[in-house]
Amino acid sequence: MPWRSSPLAPRCQFGRQDNTVMIVYRYAGRAMVLSLPAPIWAGLVEAVQDRRLDGLGGEWLAWAPSGGRAQIADGYVLLAYKDQDHPDAWLPHSVWQQIVAVVRAHAIDCLPVIESVAREEAALPAPGVGP
Repeated sequence: MPWRSSPLAPRCQFGRQDNTVMIVYRYAGRAMVLSLPAPIWAGLVEAVQDRRLDGLGGEWLAWAPSGGRAQIADGYVLLAYKDQDHPDAWLPHSVWQQIVAVVRAHAIDCLPVIESVAREEAALPAPGVGP
């Protein structure tokens, strides 16, 4: 099954492998992969839909009762869910905004099972193409 995409996030492709949600995106001319455990992804989706992350800024903001936190620093969104003192994942704020848009639109509710991340990286728009 092909990766899920949306016009709301033209630089992103979404899928899952086993218990991991994979987001492949192009930024600064490079294909990048964000891998999140499915329970973490589910918590983020709930927080985005409930608008608990609308006030995201330079201070850590809790998005899950279990201790998940997020903040914006130097143009990146930092996510902490294992080690509260260090980010476990980070992505460009512009990519985060696209992810928020597709989550709120329910455009990626059912993620397909994917076979290869490398193949999708090659299919992403070239630098300078699209938003």
